[in-house]
Formats: sequence, structure tokens, C-alpha cells
Amino acid sequence: MNAVLSLLDIKKAKNRYVLILILILILLMNLFTKKIADDFIYSQSNGLLDIFAREYEQYMTWSGRSVAHVLARISLALPRILFVLCNSLVFVWLIIMIVFHADPSEKHVPFLLAVSAALVFLYIPMFGETVLWQTGSFNYLWMTTLIMTFLIPYRQNGQYSILFSVLYFFCGILAGWTNENTAGAMILFMLGMILKNLVLDHRKPGIHMLTGLAGALIGILMMVKAPGNAVRMLSFPARNGLSSLLIAAYEASIVISGAGDTGMRTLWLLFAAVITIAGIATADKKKLYVPLLFAFCSFAAVYAMILSPVYINFSRSMFGATVFLIAGIISSVVLIMDTGRFDIPCKTGLAVVTALSAMNYMTAMIDLVNTRYQFRNYDRYISSQKAAGNLNPVVPALARELMTRYDPIYDLEGIQGDDTHWINQNFSIMNGLESISSTKSDLWNQIYRDGEPALMNITDYDIYLNAVRDNEDYIVLVTSTDLTDESYTDMYWVLQEFLETNHARTGYIAAAVSTADSQVIARETEIYEGLTVEGHYFYLSSMEDPENSDIVISTDNLSNKNPGITVSVYSKTKGHLVDEITWRPETRTHGIRSCSEQYNKRDNAKD
Repeated sequence: MNAVLSLLDIKKAKNRYVLILILILILLMNLFTKKIADDFIYSQSNGLLDIFAREYEQYMTWSGRSVAHVLARISLALPRILFVLCNSLVFVWLIIMIVFHADPSEKHVPFLLAVSAALVFLYIPMFGETVLWQTGSFNYLWMTTLIMTFLIPYRQNGQYSILFSVLYFFCGILAGWTNENTAGAMILFMLGMILKNLVLDHRKPGIHMLTGLAGALIGILMMVKAPGNAVRMLSFPARNGLSSLLIAAYEASIVISGAGDTGMRTLWLLFAAVITIAGIATADKKKLYVPLLFAFCSFAAVYAMILSPVYINFSRSMFGATVFLIAGIISSVVLIMDTGRFDIPCKTGLAVVTALSAMNYMTAMIDLVNTRYQFRNYDRYISSQKAAGNLNPVVPALARELMTRYDPIYDLEGIQGDDTHWINQNFSIMNGLESISSTKSDLWNQIYRDGEPALMNITDYDIYLNAVRDNEDYIVLVTSTDLTDESYTDMYWVLQEFLETNHARTGYIAAAVSTADSQVIARETEIYEGLTVEGHYFYLSSMEDPENSDIVISTDNLSNKNPGITVSVYSKTKGHLVDEITWRPETRTHGIRSCSEQYNKRDNAKD
């Protein structure tokens, strides 16, 4: 362990400065990251026994990554600051492990720490989801770091006791039970190092190498053979036959050859350059074995995804493959630096990746701060609504203009318009709400931000109409899509009674009602125009297509574009809408306050 201890020797000023800088930078990113998506599910527990019970259920019904998920559940049950600190330290430890596996001489350590951190920051796929997102970090950052740590005895020659070999077997089970394709790459690396001992070094591999390998094989089998994996695979189209295999292989090739956020091309080109230079400059060609083995394991980790039923892309599953490739690059750089003839190119390379990292870091922090600010506004608004008695609040959809891959929300879902979505439901549970949904920010600003909490807390159609019937401060505006379907019959007559009209049932309704002076307006035509109240002009149109059903007050279009019966309530006292909700027969007891999915997709196509 001397090499590892050398990397951690904070008495060496350069080591200390580089490690502290990396720690501070990643700590800041962790501090500005909020819980999202699966975090809400894994946060639900009633003690340690319940955590294991929940994980057993998941093992049987969804996923075999039990080691990662147990750790995630425990972490989410504890104060978040503990995760922030530990996650930052684990990231630093991963950088140390990459440098350790390069087997450097002490004089190169600060340089290699800086280069390794920069390459990880620049080229790790979906950085926000694999490093910063709490649930995702356990699945990728922590599990890959566990693997790299477990491999220390394979890289460091030494005598290991029988007791160590026995304990190493159990460590192997944990290391194998981490992440499917990364654990597979780890096993391949272990076999490669055993082969190195036999062929290149002409010595028997240590007992610990064999017990570690046996444990890892058991661990990966426990993971991939989980009953939940078979259940989960039913959610994806089956890949059978030669054509499916060829398509999957082509997808993996795209990951290898793709550039930027779509693939590993830059890293592979960099590896090709440094391994070529190392091959020319290094006298002992046997030293090329380790960097080549790392690269081969990375390549295998990508192509192992051919066995997965999901589409292969440069996403979270490529985290381990990327770390292995970076380890191969750093190992090659060590061989180059050991020659003493490439100091200037190496320092130039460090300057380039440092400059790129600095620019990306500034953008990433702006992104994270912006998203955190939006979530802080969520928290404050939800708290105020709960205090006012509203347990069914509406929040603005997250603004995504600045989002980069350093933000976990980049490719994850935030609070949805559909309050039955699993994210919304779990968020509601964690925050003591009955439901929550999101809508377009302009509608939220004009309606729900300063809306009437008592009304927004009502979701039932009949109760809602009774609540607004006799309030003289309200002007109730009603629009609808086609109501000729028989399923609307009962709701239609309830509405007709509410409007106090004897008009025969028609396919469309456009109405404005002022209960203050008992003025009732209901029209059989598709469009109603010309109502001016309190100095405001109201325009309503009801069409079969919800995109053409509008509620306009003065110049503001305030319709959520949902099919069904939409009721909007205008407060004369406040001078604006204080609620808007839509019902269909299937949502009669729980109306919709968000924009329709079609409307969201149209306006957020860039997302």
C-alpha cells in the first residue's frame, strides 16, 4: 500500500494542493445539487430493517444492483450534508485510484492527479447523473471506485496472508455485485493480471487473486441473475436473432467512435496517441501491457451492453468503461514521462485540459446554481401553500435553457404536469402533499403563483362547482372540447345546472358567468366574444381540438389546452385568475391543472 499512501501524503505540498483543490471544487458542485427523481423513492424508509426489506422487494421485481441501492437508501435516510461530504471524498479517491493504477513514480503524482481529474471532469458521461445525483452516484461513482479499490492487490505485488485471501473473497462478492458491464470489465482485468503473472512475470498468481476472482464471479452472478432483471426486461423489446445482435454491435461502435456528448472518440484518439508514443519511447515493451489491458477492458465494457435489452448510447452505463479508458491513458502518460523527453508536451497537455475544465466548470456552476434556485423557490412556495391549507399545489416547470450534462436534471425528469407520474407521487409523499403538478411558467405566474389556495386544494368536479357557485367576487369562465361523447353526459348536465340555463345539449360550450349580478351567458356556437367585465375583455372559444380552445383575458391567453371541461375563476378583488382546472370523466374526482402533454411537447421541443 506504499504507493497509495504516497499519493495521500499531504506533507508533500504539491500533492496537498492538488487534492484539496479537487475536493473543494467537487464539494461545491455537490452542495448546489438537489435531490431528484429516484431520490424521492429511495428516501422512503422506516429504519434499517425496512431498507433491507424494500431492497429485497426490488431485487425480486426490478433490479439486482443491491449493493448500490442499499447504500443509496441508507444515505438518503441520513442528513444530506453527510452524503455531500462523503460523495466529494469518494470522487477524490477515484482520482487517486486512477493515478495509483498508473503506478507512477512520486515525482509525477501532482501532474497525474491534475490530469486525471480534468479528464474525468471533461469526459465522464452524464457527469451530473453519475457523480452528483445522489442515487446515480451510488450506482456509478461509488461502485466504480469500489472496483478500482478492490483491484489494488492485483496491481501491487506483495505477500498476502491466507486470512487476507479469505476476506478478499468476500470483498470480491461486493465488487462483483456493483454494476453489470463495469463488473464484467473488472473480471476481465483480473484475468488479464493473472495471465500477466503467469506469462510475463513467470510467477504463480497469489492465492488472493484466485479467491478475489471467485468472489467477483459469485457477486456478478447474484446481480445479473436477480429475478427482478427478468421482470424488468419485459418492459423492453426483445433482442433476438443475428440482425438484432448486429444492430446492437453497430450501436456500441457508435459509442466508441462518437464525439462529444455522444461517444468516446476523443478519449480513444488520445489513448491511441499516447500509447503509440509510449510504445516508441519505452524500452521495456512489457510495460505497455497494463495500459493496453485497461483499454481492452474499457472496449469490452462498451460491447458488453450488446446483451442489454436497451438502446446502447453514451449514457450512465458507460461510466466504468470511461474510467478504465482514462486509467489506460494515464498509465501510458506515466511511461512517456518516465523517459524524461516529453516534459513540454505533457505540460502543454495539462494546460489545455485545465483551461477546458475551468471553462466547463464555470458553466456547470451557473447551471447548478440556477437549478438549485428554482428548487428553493419550489420549497418556499410549497411551504406557503401548505400553510394556507393547499395540499395540491402547482409549480412552474423547470427552466432548462442553461442545463448541461453537469446538472443531474439534464437527462432526468423533474416534477411533471401529470400529478399521477411516479416522480410527482413520491415527491408528494416526501413533502406531505396530496398531489403536485407543474405547468408552463407563464401560466403559473399569471394564475397559480398568487392563486386562491382554498380553490387549488379542491380537485373534485362537483365539490369545486359548489365552492365557486355563490362567491360574488368570482367570475367563472368555462370552456370545453367536444362533449358529445356519452361519458360526458352526467358532467354536462351538472354544468348546465351550474350555468342555470335550459339550453339543449350541444357539442361545445363557451360560457362566462358572473354570479355577482346573476348574469349567465351560455352559447351553442363554438365561439363566444364580447364580454367586458371590470374593464377587462374576456374572449372564450371552445373547439374539438383543445389547441384551439382559448381563454383570453385582455391580451393574455390563459388556457391550459387540456381536453375536457375547463373552469377558470377570475377574482374581481385581485384582478386576475386565481385558479384553472380541467376535468374529463376519468379525472372527475381529480382534475388537471397543468398544460396538456401535447402543449408541453410543442413548446419544449428543444428539451
